[in-house]
Amino acid sequence: MRLNNKNKPSSYISSLSEHLSKDQYHLCVSIGDFAKEYLLDIEQNHSDQFLFLPENIENAIGICTGLALEGFKPIVHLPSYLIKAGYQMLFHGISYQCLGVTIVGLHQYWHEQSSLQSFEDLGLISALPNFLVSDISDASEIPAFFQFIQHYQPRPIYLRLPIDELPQYIRTPALRFDGVNVLRLGKDLLLISMGICSAEIVKMYSEIDKFKLSWTHIHLTTLAPFPKTALLDYFGDELKGVITVEAHFTKNALGAEVAKLMSENELPKMVKLARLGLQDHFIQGGNMAYLMKKYGFDDLSIVSCAEQMLKRRLNFDLQSLQPNPCLPQSLRIWKNI
Repeated sequence: MRLNNKNKPSSYISSLSEHLSKDQYHLCVSIGDFAKEYLLDIEQNHSDQFLFLPENIENAIGICTGLALEGFKPIVHLPSYLIKAGYQMLFHGISYQCLGVTIVGLHQYWHEQSSLQSFEDLGLISALPNFLVSDISDASEIPAFFQFIQHYQPRPIYLRLPIDELPQYIRTPALRFDGVNVLRLGKDLLLISMGICSAEIVKMYSEIDKFKLSWTHIHLTTLAPFPKTALLDYFGDELKGVITVEAHFTKNALGAEVAKLMSENELPKMVKLARLGLQDHFIQGGNMAYLMKKYGFDDLSIVSCAEQMLKRRLNFDLQSLQPNPCLPQSLRIWKNI
């Protein structure tokens, strides 16, 4: 799999470079040629803090474990689909010893080969004790991430990072990397989303305003540890339904965590929960815009689900909306297919 350098997210590379300059104990580790190509600028400008390891995931994770035991803080980059191959070493080496290793899963939302897609990475890592698990989709989350790990007590971190330059579609001035980000506040519906799916909801704000709908939209950056206590404040007694939206399997991820939260706590009112995302089946290859529509977590699916919960017709003009800002320009033609 080749990476075109023009797709390199400069906001992440710039923030990583600045972060390495501040702390000589942080190391940038590349596992495999794909990650090395992505990190070309870092290799050239921080050669003394850059380490390239061949794509033997178990050996590479073992080396990073040893570095962490010696006091270094590796930031390890690898294609997110390789997480499955290194799962045992992540468990026994990093998770069990609660080491300060950051794993950055370079994520490609679209590929013609389904084996090179990764829609289970967040759930797999969330099952490991001690890991903080995050999925970002907005450029403002990148400096928030590096500020977070700068002052965070060392522990394992997994970050799902899209390989393309991230847009800035979230206008909240004080974005919380490890908490609840309330983008809109209402009383009828509660929408909870992560990653690219948050952008899918944000692009519908103009239609929501047009029909004077009272919806709460919460954007989460961190899946584990899950912000249970903070979320409970938004289950009001006028709530008519809850919708979770994620570009991931709903098992052991956002939808499952919200379902557990609702079942284990005494809420002011019992409401229906809809979990939009990939269900219990294998997926085909394809680009993200097509897959979101096919598997039911695009804008149309969200509106249809809201209509069922509110028991009313919402005549949103979805065709007039701008495409999801997280999708590369070349893939936005799929919006109307």
